[in-house]
Amino acid sequence: MVGIDECLYENRACEGSCTNAVDISKLPYTVNANKTALVGVRMETFAECTCGARNFSEVEKDSCKKYECYNGGRCIETKSGPVCACPRSYDGPRCQISSRTFRNNDWAWYPSLEMCEESHLSLEFITKKDEGLLLYNGPLVAPEPEEIILSDFISLELEKGEPRLLLDFGSGTLELRIKPNGSLSNGEWHRIDIFWNTEVRFCF
Repeated sequence: MVGIDECLYENRACEGSCTNAVDISKLPYTVNANKTALVGVRMETFAECTCGARNFSEVEKDSCKKYECYNGGRCIETKSGPVCACPRSYDGPRCQISSRTFRNNDWAWYPSLEMCEESHLSLEFITKKDEGLLLYNGPLVAPEPEEIILSDFISLELEKGEPRLLLDFGSGTLELRIKPNGSLSNGEWHRIDIFWNTEVRFCF
């Protein structure tokens, strides 16, 4: 599958939130080459000016028929839409595993964050290391010299046991530091909430 991103260039298709949507046609592509016919799926990727992380309209319409609960979770119909009842030790809207253990240079790779006008990211962690990267969302390699793509990024790390947030949404890198009461590398659970929008960015 070739990755097609209609939201790659900011403010080209949408001014604020942008999500890739896929439309699959009932009519296939057909190539008739005399004795051989090739048939393929006719699909189109287009930009929707909505925040995909908060757009549950398709899920609610399809209800439990297409709403998948992971790790043995059971889907229950409610007035506000489908909800997953999770077994013990699993949590989250779809009973996905919500915690990971990392040692030394371990890391996990997840789908990138959705492009939304207003965003809220919540992260809980426990560590005894004073230094380390907690979260990074952005480009993995530098652009080619002829490329003019501006790639936003967000980076959350611990530096001497204190949280440090780096943000760049096209207007230069902004650095935010918080002085907590004591080090966050004390082997106890801590939660960091990050809120940002297109006008103001701040961290709690």
